[in-house]
Amino acid sequence: MYGVVHCNGSYRLVGYTPEVAPGSTEPSVPLDVAITGQFGGQPNDSLATFGNGLVVQLANGVQYFSYEGSTSGPVVISNFGTIPDRTIAADTGGRTFYAVAATSGQQSLCGINPPPGIMGQIQAMAPDGPAWAHLLPECARVISLRPSINGGVIAELYQEHTNGGVGPAVRKLVSIGGSGEQLWELILETSASVDRYYINRSFSVTIRGDVLLQQSYFNANDSSINARRVGMTLVNGATGWVIASKELTGENQGYIVHGNVTAAMTNDRVYVALARCIWDSCGSERKLYALDFRGVDLDFPRGAVLKYNEPWLSYVALGDSYSSGEGVEPFIAPSDTNGCHRSRDAYAKLLDGSPASRLNVTSFVACSGATTQDVINGKNGEPSQLNALATNQARRVTISAGGNDIDFVGVATACVTGNCGDGESAEAIRKIREELPSKLDTLYAEIRARVTATNARILVVGYPLLIPEVVDQNLPNCFYLQDDKDAARSVILELDAAIQAAVSRAGSPFEYVDPNAPGSPFIGHELCKSGSYFHGLVWPFNQGYTFHPNAAGQQAYRQLIETRLAS
Repeated sequence: MYGVVHCNGSYRLVGYTPEVAPGSTEPSVPLDVAITGQFGGQPNDSLATFGNGLVVQLANGVQYFSYEGSTSGPVVISNFGTIPDRTIAADTGGRTFYAVAATSGQQSLCGINPPPGIMGQIQAMAPDGPAWAHLLPECARVISLRPSINGGVIAELYQEHTNGGVGPAVRKLVSIGGSGEQLWELILETSASVDRYYINRSFSVTIRGDVLLQQSYFNANDSSINARRVGMTLVNGATGWVIASKELTGENQGYIVHGNVTAAMTNDRVYVALARCIWDSCGSERKLYALDFRGVDLDFPRGAVLKYNEPWLSYVALGDSYSSGEGVEPFIAPSDTNGCHRSRDAYAKLLDGSPASRLNVTSFVACSGATTQDVINGKNGEPSQLNALATNQARRVTISAGGNDIDFVGVATACVTGNCGDGESAEAIRKIREELPSKLDTLYAEIRARVTATNARILVVGYPLLIPEVVDQNLPNCFYLQDDKDAARSVILELDAAIQAAVSRAGSPFEYVDPNAPGSPFIGHELCKSGSYFHGLVWPFNQGYTFHPNAAGQQAYRQLIETRLAS
C-alpha cells in the first residue's frame, strides 16, 4: 500500500506492507522518500500507479518514483489545470495524463456569448518527455481522467456552452486514443434535460478497456429520499456504445453513492458503498452492496499491475470470416489480396496484448469463407490453418467454423430477401443434422492431435443470433426482415446446437462459447436495432460483408472470449 503523508512540514511518499518484523508491532515500511517537488494536491487523490512505479501530482506538474524510491525529478507543467476528482491518471507504460486549463482570464469569458478560442487541453507526458496534447472544446473543463488500455485516456468533460454559446451545457465522456485523437464521445447530461437530477457520478476503466459508469440521481418529479437511485452502466471502450445498464432498486432505494467514491470491481461483480443522504447530508445508514454485473473486471491500470506475475500465453486464432473480421477494413497483408480478409480489428487482434486476457497472438490464420475442411487443408493458396498449432506451443486457441459448410450467409440472405421457408433453410437444416456433425468431429480431432501444450484451452465460438425475434416495422431499411426471419433464426439455432453438441463430444480441452447466452454483449444489438453489431444487406451481395459482425461486433466477441477466459 502506498500513500502521500505530511510530516514535519514536508510531504513524503510512503509504502507499507502487512509483514511485521520480529519483535515489532508495526508494519514494514519498504519505501519512505521525500517528494522534492512543490506538492499542492490532496494526498488521497494525487497518486497514480503505472507499470514500473508511482507518479505523484505536484502543484505545478508531476514526479515519477520507482517502487524502490528512485525518482526522475519533478516534471514542471506550465498552466497545470485543476480537476476536482482524480487530478492525474497514469497507465502501465508510465504515460501520465493531466489537464491544462485555459487561463483564468479566458475562463471568465465563458458566459452567455463566449468568444472563440477559450480552450484547455489534455496532455500526455511520458517519463522521457511530452507525448501528445488534445485540444478541448471551447469552454470545456475536465472533471476526471482515467487511463485506457490503448495508450490513451477517458475523460469526463463539462462544457459550459455549446455551439458558440447557443446550445445547452453538456457533460460527456470522451475517449482519446494513444496519439491524442478523439475516438468517441457519450453525452451523459445536458442542461436542457429536466427529467432527472444527478447527485454525483464517477467512472472506471476495466482491464478489458470498457468503461463502468456509476451515477446517483433522482427523478425530477419525485425528490423524496426514497426516490434516490444508483445506476451502473457498462460502456464499450472501443465504440462508446452502451453494453448494459443496471439500477439498484428494492431495498437500495433511497441510497446514493456518497461523494464520488468509485465502485470496486472484480470479475463480473461490482462493490458499491451506499449511504442514505439528502443532498450532502448523510446519516449513519451506510452499507457495502455487491452487484453481479457480467462483463466487468479489475480496473485499469491497477488490475494490470496486480496481474503482472501472471504469465503471458501464446494464442492461435483459427476459423472462418466471423473470426477473420470480414467486413471490418482495413485487412492485413497478404489477406487483403488473397480473400482471407484478416482485419486488424478482428477479435484476435483485440485480444493480442490485452492486460485482461494476457495473450500474445503467435498466429492469426483465420480465413474468410473457410469451411471445416478448408481449416484443415488451407484456402486461397494458404496452407492448413492447423500448421500454426504444430509450430507453436499454443496455450489458447479460438475457432469459429461450420457456417460455410451450410452456406450460412447465403441462406440468411435468401431468407430475408425472398422465400426460403421451403427451400434454402430446409436444405441447410438437413446439412446441419446429417453432414455437419461428422465434419466437426473430424476438425476437432485434427486440432486435438496438434495441440501439444499442457493446460491448453480451445474455445469454439458460436454464431450470434443476428436476426431479431421482433422487427420494428418503423425502422428504415428493415423491410427485408419481415417475411422469413423465423426460418433464418431457426437455421442459426440449429447450427449453434450442432456445434455445441460436437464440442461436448470432443470434451476437454474444448469449450463452447455461446454468443446467445444470457448476459452476452450481442443481445439487444441485432440487425435493424440502434447500435447494431452487424452489417445488414451490403451491395454487391458477393462482397461478403453482409450479415457479418461490424467493428462493434468484433469487440463483443472480444468481450465474450475474455469473460470466458476469466472463468
